[in-house]
Amino acid sequence: GSERGSDSAISTPASVSTVDASSIDMVQIVAELCGARAEAVSPDSELRALGVDSLMFLELADRLQDLDGGIALSSNDLADCQTIGDIERLIVKRPGTPAYQSGISTQISPQAVHARSEAVRLSAQQPATQ
Repeated sequence: GSERGSDSAISTPASVSTVDASSIDMVQIVAELCGARAEAVSPDSELRALGVDSLMFLELADRLQDLDGGIALSSNDLADCQTIGDIERLIVKRPGTPAYQSGISTQISPQAVHARSEAVRLSAQQPATQ
C-alpha cells in the first residue's frame, strides 16, 4: 500500500497529549468512519451509539489492514467490541502490530495466523468503495 505518515493525515489537538498515541489513532479512524468529530469521540465511546454497524465493521477491518504494518482483524472480531477502547485492547493482544506494540512482548499464535487469513479473505470479498 501507499506509505502514509501518521502526522500528515491526522491532526491531533494539543489537549489530548496525555492520551496514549494508540487511542488517538483509533479514535480518529472510528470518527472518520462514522462521520463524527474526533473531539466528540473517546476510547470509552460505544461503537453502536456512534452508529457503527456490520458494514462499518467490515470497512474498519479494511482500514486497519491498510495501515502501515497492516493490522489483521476480522469484522467478527471487531463486532465483539463494545467500545473503541475494546478495539485497542484487541489490537494490542495481536502479534505483529508494530504501531501498537510499545513495549509489549508477543508471540505469533495459530489464532493470529488464522485471523490474518480471515481478514484477507474478507477484504478480498469486498467491492472497492473508493
